[in-house]
Amino acid sequence: MGHAYISSRLVPQQALLQYLSFHDLVALLKFSQYMFAPADRAQHKALLCAARKLRRQTGSGPSCASPPRVSGQRGIALQWWALTHGRCWPTLPGHDQQAPQVGIVSTVGTLADALSLGNHDLYISEVDRSDAMAARPGIAVFSLLGNAASRAGDSGLPVLVDTRELVTGIVLPDDTPPRFQALVRKVVQEHLWIPVDTLARSSLTEGCLDPGEAVSHCMAAGPVRATSSRARAG
Repeated sequence: MGHAYISSRLVPQQALLQYLSFHDLVALLKFSQYMFAPADRAQHKALLCAARKLRRQTGSGPSCASPPRVSGQRGIALQWWALTHGRCWPTLPGHDQQAPQVGIVSTVGTLADALSLGNHDLYISEVDRSDAMAARPGIAVFSLLGNAASRAGDSGLPVLVDTRELVTGIVLPDDTPPRFQALVRKVVQEHLWIPVDTLARSSLTEGCLDPGEAVSHCMAAGPVRATSSRARAG
C-alpha cells in the first residue's frame, strides 16, 4: 500500500477547500468517485521536485527512495486545493451564477487518509508561487502514476474515496440561488450528515488552523513524516 507524504508546512487540522460542479458532487456522493486531472507538461518539473523534497524530508523507510520516473503528458495525477485563511474562504475564480459551483471542505489529514490510490504514493505539498503553477490554488495533491495515469484520458482519472471521511462540510457562494442551495442540501444530506451553508454563514473553519498557525505548529512539532495510507485500494 502506498504512503502519504505531507509537507512540513502543513498539519492535519488545516482546513482546505475545493470547488466542484454539481455533476462531480453527485458522482462523489453516490459512487464514491473523485476525479484527478492529468498534470500538464509545464507542471511536471515542479511536482517532481516537490515529491523529491518530501521524500528527503522524511529521512527513513521507503521514503528515502527516489520517486518513480514518469513520462508523457499524463504521468502525474493531480488535484488542486485552496487553503482557508482563518474564517476567510478563498474566492471562486470565474464564478457564474447560472452554473453554480459547490465547495467541499476537508483537511490535510483527512485527504491523506481518504484518497485511495492503491500502491501509489500520495504527495500533499504547498505550491511555490514563483513557479509555473503560480496561478493555481495553494495546495497540490498528486501521485506519480506513470502509465496508469495515461489511461485516464482528458476526462481525468476516477479515484475511489472514503466520502464520509473526506468531506467535512459543503459551502456555496453567497449569491447561489435559494433553489439550488435547497437542492444541494437535500442531495448531500441523503448521503452525509454534514453542514451545508453559504460562505458568509459557514463556521466550518472554526477550530481549524490558519496558515500562520500551521507553520508555527509544524516548527514546534518537528520534521515531516510519511504516513501509511489507510484508504482502500482502487
